[in-house]
Amino acid sequence: MIKMDVIEEAPSSPWSSPVTLHIKPGKVRFCLDARKLNAVTVKDAYPIPIMDGLLSRLPPVHCISKIDLKDAFWQIYLDQESRAKTAFTVPNRPLYQFKRMPFGLSNAPQTMCCFMDLVIPYQLKSHVLVYLDDLLVLSNNFEDHLLHLSEVATQLRKAGLTINVQKSQFCLKTVDYLGYLVGEGTLQVNPNKIAAVRDFLVPKTQKQLRRFLGMTGWYQRFISNYSTVIFNLTELLRGKSFSWNDLAQEAFDNIKDKLCSAPYLIHPKIGRA
Repeated sequence: MIKMDVIEEAPSSPWSSPVTLHIKPGKVRFCLDARKLNAVTVKDAYPIPIMDGLLSRLPPVHCISKIDLKDAFWQIYLDQESRAKTAFTVPNRPLYQFKRMPFGLSNAPQTMCCFMDLVIPYQLKSHVLVYLDDLLVLSNNFEDHLLHLSEVATQLRKAGLTINVQKSQFCLKTVDYLGYLVGEGTLQVNPNKIAAVRDFLVPKTQKQLRRFLGMTGWYQRFISNYSTVIFNLTELLRGKSFSWNDLAQEAFDNIKDKLCSAPYLIHPKIGRA
């Protein structure tokens, strides 16, 4: 991180936050535990895109590219006054501070959204969707798509941003975006995500049940009367005791079956009879 110019030694600071490591397959993410700093931070009200709103804007196009920005938050520099507030301690090391925006700051998502609204101007928004550091480029045909990609690449280059080629996908009919499969006017569940639901073991604690419901809740739009389907599961979260029963097992199996056979959702064609 020092070589990447992300952090530097802090000359002095009244702040010293702990840090955590978030381990992903093939990657370790260094996160600042800034809860005490966030508690006294004046919150930024800049709007973050509503995911349902983005998904509802997906047109029935035939050429899609997904662009993932590489270490997106670290591509935004902090001003000198803010750097001291991000100071952190590592055992047997001096005090360090961030030069670029770290993960964990309460206003980081709003700052990212504001920045991307400057990078991707309004005139490109008709064929480019942006959610934080994930961009979706949409075109009706391959020729237009190359033009749109060129326009986006120009804007990213002007802003000094780089992309994660391994996580990006280009010129496809269907791509994985925000946990869904999107393309050709349809919205589908992601088979990889559903596999985790299918293989989820019977919960033994309220914490495990909340985790399961969080996973299924992401795809509740695909299940008619979702709240009714999971009613006997949510009932187990009301008290402090946890007692699995036959009704809960039936609801547990039912929600799995419904998600594994979930239908495609098709965007309405406005203006057509």
